[in-house]
Amino acid sequence: WRASCVSISAVQGAAAAIIKLAMIGVRDWLYEIQLRAMILLQVHDELVFAAHLEDLHEVAFGVHRIMTTCVELDVPILADIEVGPSWGEVEDYKL
Repeated sequence: WRASCVSISAVQGAAAAIIKLAMIGVRDWLYEIQLRAMILLQVHDELVFAAHLEDLHEVAFGVHRIMTTCVELDVPILADIEVGPSWGEVEDYKL
């Protein structure tokens, strides 16, 4: 039992570090290109944004790129983009 808890903690710790690196990368990118978007909050391995509709595609594309390339691993990092007027009404967004 203890060994499995340790291995899960290591994976969770790595995921937490990756999402922090992604948040920093996204924050810096949004500041640099001046899109009308901002990070609202982080919930576990999800980032929630507010974005102007006219900037939506560029924000979605940029966030996806940064989140999937912020660290180099032997396995791919996957990221899904969902969009909606509220967190409870999101739908898959195809890039």
